[in-house]
Amino acid sequence: MGDQVSNEEHIQILDGRQYYDNEKIAYVLPHDIDECGRLEKQHHIFKFLFQKNFSAPIRSQLVEGITVLDSGCGPGSWTIDMAKEFPNSKFHGVDISNFFPETKPDNCEFVIGNLTETLPYEDNTFDYIHQRLLVFGLTKESWDLALKELYRVLKPGGYIEIIEANVKDARNTGPLLDQLHGVMSEMFVSRNISPNIAVEMKDRIIKTGFVNAEETLGDLPLNHSGRGGELIWGDYYHVYMNIRPMMAKTNSEWEELEAYQLHLQKCAEEAATLKTGFNWHTVCAQKALDD
Repeated sequence: MGDQVSNEEHIQILDGRQYYDNEKIAYVLPHDIDECGRLEKQHHIFKFLFQKNFSAPIRSQLVEGITVLDSGCGPGSWTIDMAKEFPNSKFHGVDISNFFPETKPDNCEFVIGNLTETLPYEDNTFDYIHQRLLVFGLTKESWDLALKELYRVLKPGGYIEIIEANVKDARNTGPLLDQLHGVMSEMFVSRNISPNIAVEMKDRIIKTGFVNAEETLGDLPLNHSGRGGELIWGDYYHVYMNIRPMMAKTNSEWEELEAYQLHLQKCAEEAATLKTGFNWHTVCAQKALDD
């Protein structure tokens, strides 16, 4: 991996982990190698579960060759996977963290950038923009700024695809999961982050000026329904372990690691019994041709 931090003065250490301590960055997950590894594994889980990397109707264009942006690319797992599958297209990944891979295909580039500020690209650069799971990283106001910036760099007629999980309103939950999600929502609200961004996304995209917006729903089974549900639980558990310092600020009982782990273990049993699940929202839209 590349250098870890571009702004080390804005990093805080909590429970031995690096987290952002920067008013310009709302991201609540750690900034370290473990989180990087989780994101790499997560990409392969989603590909296994949904058997695809994208939903926008652009396969033929990707085969012929277009310019693509992976917004909030993390360690670049999606970016590199797509670059290998579509060698005639050019892929750009942008993220606030420099955890980019040292080796990559020739048709793949990475840069550091903040979505809530000006991205290092000219207007109308990209034919397709992909963004997945930034619910943990943008405030309510930052979403508006980010969507406007993505609109700016998308070519007229180009597609944007944004994917988010509804992490607040899970289906078929019991009291243990409700408590966990309630504390997470309180933590989000305290940081001006919207836990319901998945539900809001289509309206926000239309408000930004995108047209032909279409939303599809998928299912994320939590610890049931075969291997996919087991893998989703593993990522879910990893996420909640990684945000424990933030969660403990809202619920002091979880300052004790063992108490928190025990609660998560009981949540696993509850999810398997009740067949808990999350809605997976995918919104595809275009920039108007006459813009």
